[in-house]
Amino acid sequence: MNSHILTHARHLFAICLMFCAIAVAQTPLNWTRAFTSTDGRQLQAAPISKTDTSITVRREDGQTFILQLDKLSPADQSFVKAWTAPASSPAISPAKVPENAATGPVAGRLVIVPINEGAPINPLGAGAFENEPLKDSLFADVDACDHHVLAVTADGKAVCFGMDQDGKPMVDVLPKTKRKMVACTAATGRDFLMDEDGHIEVMRGEPFETMTSRTKARRIFLNGRHEVAFAMNSEGRLQFVGHPNDRNSFDFPPDLKDTAFRSLYLSSHIVGITTEGKLHVWGSTGNGQLPLPEEIADAKVSAVGLRGSTTIAVRDDGKIVIWGEDRKWWDSKLSSAPGTVEAWDLTDGYWGATIFRQETPQGRAYTVYSNSNDRDVYLKKLLDLHQPVKIRQTRDAIIMISDVQ
Repeated sequence: MNSHILTHARHLFAICLMFCAIAVAQTPLNWTRAFTSTDGRQLQAAPISKTDTSITVRREDGQTFILQLDKLSPADQSFVKAWTAPASSPAISPAKVPENAATGPVAGRLVIVPINEGAPINPLGAGAFENEPLKDSLFADVDACDHHVLAVTADGKAVCFGMDQDGKPMVDVLPKTKRKMVACTAATGRDFLMDEDGHIEVMRGEPFETMTSRTKARRIFLNGRHEVAFAMNSEGRLQFVGHPNDRNSFDFPPDLKDTAFRSLYLSSHIVGITTEGKLHVWGSTGNGQLPLPEEIADAKVSAVGLRGSTTIAVRDDGKIVIWGEDRKWWDSKLSSAPGTVEAWDLTDGYWGATIFRQETPQGRAYTVYSNSNDRDVYLKKLLDLHQPVKIRQTRDAIIMISDVQ
């Protein structure tokens, strides 16, 4: 073969390689499918994972949805049953996966509204907050208690406003540190901030005796009434860091020492969801909080709500299982909540509400259950308007992180 032909062949080979590279580069990471519901509505999305009763899909904007198989068209049901996740499928970014309110990373505007429609927000000082430079910031976390709010911006700054338990303005309580904060926990006598390395800053009050300089956490779960507290590290492992007198009654069972948890809920008893979706419960037993009902013991759970001694758990298939003191009252209100990714509990004296956040083919949806119809309507209006990814409350205000632009 002469040199001219050899050179020409090399050029053709290089061009072929270039076009192959372009073709690979332009191939989408996830192909999408038009999933059709039984009533004809469609969602263009990529399949991510599936269970026996549902499939998780991701839309092009990164939003994920859990679709129940019995709500899909026969053709889509057949597709899901035959579909398997390719081994080469790229991992989903954790920030794109709907996470529990207790642990999930979020970013959105801070919205403050009265807890009763038309009522003033006092002494939170929402007006003062509106005049702060942070009013246009994005927030990664928020917590609230009594009359004060603690929040962390998306770039790691902490902000606190309102009144403490003695009626004093919450000023000059933030730590003088340049470390980037990622999470916060607010309580009546103690406030905590967690930085990106898991170090804990105690803003007010004294740390519990069980909390040492070696304690690291991405989140602290606290029940101020019982002074029960747990630190969860970046791997989901728990450490009891509450009052020593409560350790015997509320510390987690020894066989859960190496269990990785996704979230924790504290009331008169403690309920934890593992990273695999399994439920564990421990603590007080006086009102039927323990043991787990058979229909939830081996099921995967997507969300939990706690109302005093009553536990409301949503299985992955959307079925709601309720046990504890007020089970019969809630049984009359709740049956299923498909697509639930988290549950929030609000309480204000005798009034209380449980809110389910659900991902549906039509978008984010909220369902409110309480013992006040007027409050239900007001809350539902707020939720539909602001589309929050996290919600907390003080005595007279509802605080939300909303990712609606």
